[in-house]
Amino acid sequence: MRRRRFGQWLSPHRVHRSLAEIDLDELAAHGIRGILMDLDDTLCPRDSSVTPEPIMVWLKAAAERFQLFIVSNNFSLERVRIVSDALSIPGIHGAQKPRRSGINHAMTQLGLQRHELVLIGDRLLTDVLASRRAGIMAILVEPILAERRFLSLGVRLLEANLLRLFGETPFQRHDPPAGADS
Repeated sequence: MRRRRFGQWLSPHRVHRSLAEIDLDELAAHGIRGILMDLDDTLCPRDSSVTPEPIMVWLKAAAERFQLFIVSNNFSLERVRIVSDALSIPGIHGAQKPRRSGINHAMTQLGLQRHELVLIGDRLLTDVLASRRAGIMAILVEPILAERRFLSLGVRLLEANLLRLFGETPFQRHDPPAGADS
């Protein structure tokens, strides 16, 4: 019982290989009106401000149907501003996920309710946990470029093992388990 309860905090509603693979019709069918996105390794590589072409195409289609907002833990206002301006998507830096404050800020800026939002990110212990704590839908995507630093590799390995522990296969598309939307 305790494992299931703990696992619920770390279980994304969906898992995808890339942001570009997420079905916008499915999000709309779930009543989603706003898409919150992590920046580093979700929208563009951590060491670049260039968003890959497939993600650019997806963002253009998403912007026609949804309100978009970047919620980044990156403390560099300059970095977030450069990407935000290039993509014409508002954003917040220093969100401190898994705290809910960045999500609450985005929700206020967009004028939407929790049930109308999804957060898409590449980190289980920040993005998914923040989404679950805030009561919004969580989608986990594979990082654009996996970091090479030792600490990051260790955290990514821990996250992959936690996904497996709670019955998920990392980065294969799946339908959520019954009751996952709660």
